[in-house]
Amino acid sequence: MSIKAMGNIGSEKLYVSENAYNFAKSQNFEKTGKNELLMDLSSKFSNLKIGIGTQPGGQGHGNVAISPRILQKMANDPAEREKYEALLYDLNELKPIRHDWFGGKIVASGTIINDDGSVSSWAMSQSGDAKEQKSATQKLLEELEKLQEKRRLEKQKEKNKDNLLDVKI
Repeated sequence: MSIKAMGNIGSEKLYVSENAYNFAKSQNFEKTGKNELLMDLSSKFSNLKIGIGTQPGGQGHGNVAISPRILQKMANDPAEREKYEALLYDLNELKPIRHDWFGGKIVASGTIINDDGSVSSWAMSQSGDAKEQKSATQKLLEELEKLQEKRRLEKQKEKNKDNLLDVKI
């Protein structure tokens, strides 16, 4: 699947999936009120819990807080709405990550569309029990040991290959 540029949000370029791009381009946007817009967005993107704000919040996954300033721009400007609906389309299609790298469970997560149009995300995790949990250092050391062993085996193979070449000469 290819990625398409939808223009800028804030000071950054917005890239979305081809499906999101096609979805947004196929919509017929008209000027609307903020409340009407929120209801429309909620009906289109059923995996998201869309609200007004600029702070993290909500339970579970798929929380989206849209700045009142951006919501007003979306309500008044079809080009702005197109960009943000493409972004919301992609967010709606994401499967939530349920476990963090350290063995804990991600219990809530979301995205914030800030006043300047930039996008940030957040997550809250809960540690696993002592049996499940390993320290970050321990996990990194285990990964390092695996890499070192892999490299050692590769060097040994090269050495064995060189020894076979020496014998043939």
